[in-house]
Amino acid sequence: MDFRWRARWAWLALGGLALALGEGAWASKDREDADANTLGAAQSSHSDWCARVCGDVGRCPDPCPRCAPPGPPPPPPCPAPVCPQPLVNLTCPEPTSPPPCPAPVCPRPLVNLTCPKPSSPPPCPAPVCPQPLVNLTCPPTAPCPKSACPACPKTPPPAPRLQGYQGPPYAPEGFYYKVYKKLATWDDAKHICFNDSAYLVIPKTQDEVEALKRLMKKEEINGVYVGFHDNYHDGQFITVLGDPMNNEQKKMWASNQPGGGNKENCAMFFPIAKMHDYPCTTRSFFVCQMRH
Repeated sequence: MDFRWRARWAWLALGGLALALGEGAWASKDREDADANTLGAAQSSHSDWCARVCGDVGRCPDPCPRCAPPGPPPPPPCPAPVCPQPLVNLTCPEPTSPPPCPAPVCPRPLVNLTCPKPSSPPPCPAPVCPQPLVNLTCPPTAPCPKSACPACPKTPPPAPRLQGYQGPPYAPEGFYYKVYKKLATWDDAKHICFNDSAYLVIPKTQDEVEALKRLMKKEEINGVYVGFHDNYHDGQFITVLGDPMNNEQKKMWASNQPGGGNKENCAMFFPIAKMHDYPCTTRSFFVCQMRH
């Protein structure tokens, strides 16, 4: 009995609630229709007014605010980047400068190396004559010799006497030759030439050798003393002026010459047999040379 009454009351309550909701909906619909009618009437009245005042409905502003037509929706925000794999604890290395170049390493065991210290060259030794000094008699007008070995000065005194001296082609350019057809030792021949302000002939080039040959052929002599000797040091021939022999002068020697040792210290020239060393005491013809 109670159950049936309770169910009946529940249906009645639900019916009343539905009736109330329906009446509210109809009332809301009636209000919307009334508002629309009112807005339409206002717009119509406004249009009529614009027509009367402005003469053109389009020139009058619309008194009712209207919403702008909806535009395209804004683009969605970019999604936050998502790592496609599970996050891990990643430690990136810090940028570093390249390692320094390694110190050079000697490929062999180190040793105690003592390098010599740079030093100035030793002073030049004082000139020493390579043989015992000899009694050298020079003319009284000659200056004192400057070398350690005694020698007469190279420059002959002025005022030469040209009697009997011949120039080119029987002497090289700038020189005069003279043949002495009297026999003399090498030392005597040297002093005779010096008294002429000249010296025993000293060919320096092949042209001078050829000029000497022409002179000897003209004077019809076969051999003469020339100005080479090794009186100061055996085997080291020098000129009567103290100069060493140059390469052209060394070519004047005949084969196996000089070869007389310390007994043959003076040179004699032959047009055919070239130059030989002879004892200085040998008596021979000789040729003096004078600079022009």
